[in-house]
Amino acid sequence: MHMFLEESFASLRSLEEKFGLVRGNDFRYLQLWDFVRRQVPSFPHLPPMGIQDRIVSRGEEGEGRVSDIYKVLMREEGSQTEELKLKWEEELGGEMEDGLWAEALSRVNSTATCARLGLIQFKVVHRAHMTVARMSKFFGIVDKCARCAGGPANHVHMFWACPKLRGYWEGFAGVMSRVLKTRVAMGPGVEIFGVSEDLGVQGEKEADVLAFASLIARRRILLAWRDSKPPKSETWLSDMASFLCLEKIKFALRGSLLGFARRWQP
Repeated sequence: MHMFLEESFASLRSLEEKFGLVRGNDFRYLQLWDFVRRQVPSFPHLPPMGIQDRIVSRGEEGEGRVSDIYKVLMREEGSQTEELKLKWEEELGGEMEDGLWAEALSRVNSTATCARLGLIQFKVVHRAHMTVARMSKFFGIVDKCARCAGGPANHVHMFWACPKLRGYWEGFAGVMSRVLKTRVAMGPGVEIFGVSEDLGVQGEKEADVLAFASLIARRRILLAWRDSKPPKSETWLSDMASFLCLEKIKFALRGSLLGFARRWQP
């Protein structure tokens, strides 16, 4: 930032006077001027401080350095997740409750012990999957769903709003209602994020079971991402049984079979 004096890009003469530079650097200055002009949108004014600038500006030494960096990173993460929430709200056509969004974020790391399943949940919440709506912007293809031929085929449509998925999610709701012994109301909270908007699912155990089961259901949708037919409930149930076996093995290796029993036994 030495090229900016009083929040504006410095002239060559100002730099020569401030730093005692010798004359004859006009061409180099112009090269640097042109580069900064093309790279900094606010040119000739000083750009706003980025996360790296805020960390470096706190100094290199001193007690509490790690704590300060952590606070800066957490504030940055909060602003990024807020932008993410706005994108989901735009596709959903309404506001998401702050409590539901906070629970959706926490479920990224708490839904399953399997790292691959956790990565799936992370990619869903962070909108990392390539939808037809996104590809249409890059490649100019027609923005329509392979299952129902409707559009826009964005993230909300691919996981929840597609009419061809209604039977799949209704089958899921029927099974989970019998398992949890309460009616499971479906909606984008469950089908996209694994978070129930229904007050009937109040206990921690029930919420954990519903989050894990819906993640397995979303995984099956991703495996049939570009298929013309929706996945079948039978395949989801088969996947559920397989992953429960893996979960039990992982709990056993950690010496925590009691924790598995508390979550999954009736």
